[in-house]
Amino acid sequence: MTGQDNPAKPNPFAAREPSIRAPIASTPDRASYPIYEMDADSCRLLDEICLTEYGISGIALMENAGAGLCKHAIEMLGGIANPRVEIYCGPGNNAGDGLVLARRLANYRINPKIHLLIDPNSYTGDAATNMRIVTRLGLDAEVFGPVTTDKASDLEPIAADTLVVDAIFGTGLKRAPEGISKLMIEAINAKRKLGAQVLAVDVPSGFDAQRGQPSTPCVQADRTVSLAALKSGFTALHAQGLLGHVVVEDIGIPIQAMSRLGNLVQSPSAGIADQSGNL
Repeated sequence: MTGQDNPAKPNPFAAREPSIRAPIASTPDRASYPIYEMDADSCRLLDEICLTEYGISGIALMENAGAGLCKHAIEMLGGIANPRVEIYCGPGNNAGDGLVLARRLANYRINPKIHLLIDPNSYTGDAATNMRIVTRLGLDAEVFGPVTTDKASDLEPIAADTLVVDAIFGTGLKRAPEGISKLMIEAINAKRKLGAQVLAVDVPSGFDAQRGQPSTPCVQADRTVSLAALKSGFTALHAQGLLGHVVVEDIGIPIQAMSRLGNLVQSPSAGIADQSGNL
């Protein structure tokens, strides 16, 4: 399809109950940023298009994503004198986003605890690059070991004044989490029940962004930072209790690529340049 000709369709979030907040673009001028919705398969094509057609590397997009996530993390931690941050990292690029977030938080003198699903040496591509940086910075990162207790009260010292970041799985998840990843998701949800806030990177882990179906278990987020575009599965009824407040974060993907793969659900305000650059 040619997104240049796509008319804006009604925002599927706008008419929902007052308890469900409409997604917003997280930009200096939110009204000037068009919001697109696309399915999970199209989201995964964006990286390839950015590199092959525009020369924008995956590491650049990952850095932009981590920078945006840092902004949201700092906002969610507002008012907490001595915050704790725990970042749960999966095996792929979502983990890379979480690792960028970790080192950026360290610049604010917030040293996160990083829980890894896999051995640090097992990461590949852009995630491996950021894992090496995190290691050289001496940040606290180790392979996740589940809490060996059946008492939720034993988790309370860990969860108090804590922001938990879910960077385990993204749009590529096709089956229910199992093994250590399942335990990681359960740990995140247990800490949320004890008062921790949960920030999901792109999608809550365990949520099928293509079909809009959660698995068991699935992370329950207080805020979901949807990178580049809304995921089509977010409109499903099953998603509403899991996403929290949805925010679309611009990570530098050209609008030409977005319009080719996505459906425009929020147009820029009048007076702002349209997709073709015309006023």
